[in-house]
Amino acid sequence: MQKELKRFTEDASVRRGRLSDMEKRDVVMSFRVTPSEAKRIKDRMKDAGVRKPGAFLRKMAVDGYIIRLDLEELREATRLMRITSNNV
Repeated sequence: MQKELKRFTEDASVRRGRLSDMEKRDVVMSFRVTPSEAKRIKDRMKDAGVRKPGAFLRKMAVDGYIIRLDLEELREATRLMRITSNNV
């Protein structure tokens, strides 16, 4: 996480919001968040040293990653432990 934030701040400091002649941001994307999600985004922006939400969200959407865990086996193991403990 810290490594990504460091990379993000380095990229942001190099670009400083300037677009090359080839890049133009014409597509508008918007979405709603809850107040608690907004606070978390702002906190992460502050940790990364980024002031512009668009730059932060764009960077995380393009270069970030999401980890999705399949915990079905863990749930089954927990269920079996509960059953076993009921017989003790």
